[in-house]
Amino acid sequence: MPKPTHKLRFPALLPTIAALGLLVACGGSDAEPAGGQGGISADASSGAPPNVLLILLDDVGVESMGCYGSPDARTPVMDGLAATGVRFDNAWANPMCSPTRATIMTGKYAFRTGVGRVFRADSGESGLPLSELCLPQAIEDGFGERGVHTALFGKWHLGTHVDGPGHAVNQGFDVFRGTMENIGERGLKADFEERGKYFDFEEVVDGKLARRQGYATTVNVDDALGAIGGYGDVPWFVTVSFNSAHMPFHAPPAELLTKPFDRTQVGTDYRGAFLAMLEAMDTEIGRLLADLPEGVRARTNVIVLSDNGTTRLALPADFPRGLGKGTLSESGVHVPLIVQGPSVASPGRASGALVNSSDLYGTCLDLMGLDPQPAAKDSISFAPVLLNPDHSGDRDWILAERFFKSRDPAKPDRDHVVLRGQRYKIFENRSEGQTSFFDLESDPLEFNDLLKAKGREGLSEEQRAEFDRLRGALAALNR
Repeated sequence: MPKPTHKLRFPALLPTIAALGLLVACGGSDAEPAGGQGGISADASSGAPPNVLLILLDDVGVESMGCYGSPDARTPVMDGLAATGVRFDNAWANPMCSPTRATIMTGKYAFRTGVGRVFRADSGESGLPLSELCLPQAIEDGFGERGVHTALFGKWHLGTHVDGPGHAVNQGFDVFRGTMENIGERGLKADFEERGKYFDFEEVVDGKLARRQGYATTVNVDDALGAIGGYGDVPWFVTVSFNSAHMPFHAPPAELLTKPFDRTQVGTDYRGAFLAMLEAMDTEIGRLLADLPEGVRARTNVIVLSDNGTTRLALPADFPRGLGKGTLSESGVHVPLIVQGPSVASPGRASGALVNSSDLYGTCLDLMGLDPQPAAKDSISFAPVLLNPDHSGDRDWILAERFFKSRDPAKPDRDHVVLRGQRYKIFENRSEGQTSFFDLESDPLEFNDLLKAKGREGLSEEQRAEFDRLRGALAALNR
């Protein structure tokens, strides 16, 4: 099988990206911010800690972002953020929506919260337990009487109808306006005409379900800007959690695109529809940043992260089959992560630091000047990497999981886990008692299982030592 021609090892920033950064109101600074006890120090001009704007992309892998070397992506705004911030080249999420979102909200690996599969609102099951100290609540507790705003706009996907439409607010957000789960009915090849609901969907408003007309990507930004406009000088943590570029595939409004997409091709050109949805989202992210008041933008750290890799139907045509979202391959868990704002020293750089999605919890607290939470035991702040360009990160390995009890008695349960260091990756299929080992430097798409080819004793001394180290790290988790 031919290997893809895409450069998945993250080439240096493209020469045009620095110019693209000028298109966005980026607010980057060459000055190094001082680190305070338990977090980033307050902004000198206002006395307030930086705001945090967390932008979650849905189903967008690194192969679909211009700043990561994609030849066909149209993402100038996010590329501009990378050019004036820090682009992380070794960030991992879980391979599905809900498990990743749970790690962000709790600072814990999936096996600790039990969230190993996607929640369905109508499943009759409960979502993320209210006993978990979620990130917005931790932020509010940290600020106490000083006051802070927390809000979520867009997809929640951590609660069900059993938990009720107020679940996100019960988990700590002051305001939630958005969808409880994905937009539209389920189906791999859904398009707008048959199933899609991006222009007419059900969302939660003031704790109640209501219909919403308008393009979902646009209304998420409208809602965020409307809320932030009323915050004044009070610091805030706002999450804009886009449904895009998750299916159902569709043709976005033409005014959000530089290259019109023929809606009649939605059902056949999945990659084209996906890229159009991604460009529309990038355009709206540009509007979100540009419409923030200048002073607010200057003290806002922007974090862009995807919840998992690209769905297999939207991967580039030369990718092998069976990869992407839902798998523990690199194309399923290796995600874009960009941070830009006043807490970034020496902007316009890439970092090879290992980052887990669970690390967003501690990092957001750090960026807002708050102490870490002991309960978030799997969250290691990467704020030191932002503050110091010479800092290589504090992680020796990162973890991703996919596990669940089958809803169909005729199908087996699944328990898969992967763990990697800077170069090597171990995969354990605990459902079937199988272990694999890969060299990501020479084999980024994991064609060659070194254990299958050589066995442990056939590995080089370096490979054997790293295999034993990673396997030991997995065993120590008592997962």
